[in-house]
Amino acid sequence: MKCHKSQREYIYLNYTISVVGCIKLYDGTTIKSDAGGPHISDKYYQFSCKHKTTGKIETIFVGHKVAHEICDRCSLDFPKMFDPFYNPSSGGKGGGGARSRVSDPTRRELYNAIMLIITRYRMSDRNGTSVIFDILNKVTDNMFVPIEPRYVKSINTVLKRYKPLKEIINDLSAYHRVRDFRFNHLVECLHNNGEADASNFEL
Repeated sequence: MKCHKSQREYIYLNYTISVVGCIKLYDGTTIKSDAGGPHISDKYYQFSCKHKTTGKIETIFVGHKVAHEICDRCSLDFPKMFDPFYNPSSGGKGGGGARSRVSDPTRRELYNAIMLIITRYRMSDRNGTSVIFDILNKVTDNMFVPIEPRYVKSINTVLKRYKPLKEIINDLSAYHRVRDFRFNHLVECLHNNGEADASNFEL
């Protein structure tokens, strides 16, 4: 959704805006900013916008400066970058900024799984994946309490339409070494809640 300076006040008044994340571009691809200006080549900030009347969900892709404005205007936490790639200074552990330092491991793993999907496929309202944004909001609403199993099941269903996480990680590893992700708690959650096949989360 376009969000040039002249359009932002309308968006602020008519949409409920939530942070999807700050996502790394990994394959030399650039992305056009919905705020105008030059293409983004390193990392982009993504917001999900739900119309207050119609319920329609749209997506905004912007750079650092406009992302700061949106977060300030809407009282949102400014996201740290989710980087799926190995960085020696981080020890190579899977995660994505502040949200990775949480107490509930299943929520942390589900957050990482969702962000890997978004990083790989550059999800937006244009490819009919608003359900992913809805679940991401639920996951990050309170990272310190156990996640409801139905959200794990929902992302498992999403992966059936795309690829298992192992294959997504393999795709990303063609560009750079991927961090050491684990999804054992998601596998256990599915098994404990009547799902025999957890292969989409198995590495």
